[in-house]
Amino acid sequence: MKIESMLCRKVIAASGTSLLISFLLAFNYVKGIDFNTIGWWTVYLMYSGPIIIIYGTLASFISDIMAGYISKKIPLWPQLWPQRLFSLLFHIAFGLILWQVSMIAAVIFFVLDNVLDKRRPVYSMKRAAVGLGALVGCWLYMILLINFIG
Repeated sequence: MKIESMLCRKVIAASGTSLLISFLLAFNYVKGIDFNTIGWWTVYLMYSGPIIIIYGTLASFISDIMAGYISKKIPLWPQLWPQRLFSLLFHIAFGLILWQVSMIAAVIFFVLDNVLDKRRPVYSMKRAAVGLGALVGCWLYMILLINFIG
C-alpha cells in the first residue's frame, strides 16, 4: 500500500510539474503572456507531459528508494532531512538528461512531491487519475481554444 500511495503521489506531482514547466517554457519563448503563449504551452505540454509523467515518475521513485536506503545505512543521521537531501541530489542527477530545462523540472518535481507528502501521506489511484485528468483536460482545453479562436 505504501508503494502504491507513493506512486500515486508521484503521478500527481508529475502532472503538476508538466503543467508548470510547459508554461515556463512557453512564457520564456514568447517573452510575455499573449495568445502565442497558449499555443506554445500546448506544444510544450504535448511533448514534455508524457516524458515527465513516465521518466519523471520513474526517476523520482528510484531517487526516493535510493535515498531511503542510503539514509538508513548511515547511522549518524536518524532524522528525515538526510533522506530528503539525498533524494534532491538524485532528482538533480536524473535531471541532467537535458541539462537546464530538465534540472529545473526535476527540482519542481521534488518540491511538489515533498509538499504533497507533507499535506497528505496517503494517496489513492483516484487522486492520481484526477491529476492526470487535469493534465489532459488542460491540454484539450488549450487545443480547443486554439482551434476556435486562432
